[in-house]
Amino acid sequence: MEALKLQYSRTTNCTQEFDPDGEYAFEVLCSEQDTRECARLTAHSFSSSNPMTVFKGISPDIYYENVALPLMMSVIDQRLSLFARQRATGEIVGCIIAADFYLKPHYNVTTMSGIAHEDLIADLDTMSYGDFNLEEQLTPNSVLYFLLQATKVGEEGKGVASRLIQLACDYARKTKGFKYAHAQSSNPAMRHIYAKMGGQVTSQIDPTTWIWKNGGSGNEYPFREWSAGPLPNIRIRL
Repeated sequence: MEALKLQYSRTTNCTQEFDPDGEYAFEVLCSEQDTRECARLTAHSFSSSNPMTVFKGISPDIYYENVALPLMMSVIDQRLSLFARQRATGEIVGCIIAADFYLKPHYNVTTMSGIAHEDLIADLDTMSYGDFNLEEQLTPNSVLYFLLQATKVGEEGKGVASRLIQLACDYARKTKGFKYAHAQSSNPAMRHIYAKMGGQVTSQIDPTTWIWKNGGSGNEYPFREWSAGPLPNIRIRL
C-alpha cells in the first residue's frame, strides 16, 4: 500500500491529531467520552445503512448497548482506533475501531450480544485466525483488525471513511510494525474501499446456510432470506 505522509501533533495526554490543517481533525481514540460518542454514531449508522443490521431490524439502542459500546471500551487501551472530527463544529463524523487480531480472545463480546450477525462475524474471525496461523505464526502487532467502521448519516461520500482506514493502516504499520489488516463488511461501499487498497478475499461464509449455534430451536438459520451474497474475510497487506 502506498505510504501516507503522517502529520500529527499531540493535543492532549493521549490524543494524536493527523492532518492538522484539514477540514477534519483525525485523531487517535483514547478518551471514554469520545468512545461513547463514536459508539452512538456507529449504532445509528449501522441501524440505517449496514445491510446485516438493517436486515435483522436491530435498533440503534440495542446495537449501542450490546455491541458498539462494550466492544469499543474493550479495545480503547490499544490506541489503534481513529476518529474524524469536523473541525468547524467539533462534531465526530466518523470512526474506525481497530485492534490487534492476536489479542482477539480478550475482546470478543459477540457471543454475549444476542445479535446473530455478530456471531456470524465471530465464525469468520475463527476462520481467518486459523488461516493466519497456518501461513505464518500469528504474533502481537502483526495483524490489524478492523472491528467497526462508521460514518455519520449524511456525511457519506466525502472521503472520511477511506481516509480513516488509510491513516489507521499507516499509523499501525509505522508505530508498531503491523504487516496486515483484516476486515469483513457486508457494505458494498466499504468493500470497494478495501479492494482499492489491494484487499484480497481469503475466505467467506454464505449467510443463507450459516447455522447460528446460539439461536435456539427454530432460529438456526437467521439469514435464510439473505440475498446480498457471501460475507468475506478480507486481507490487506500494509
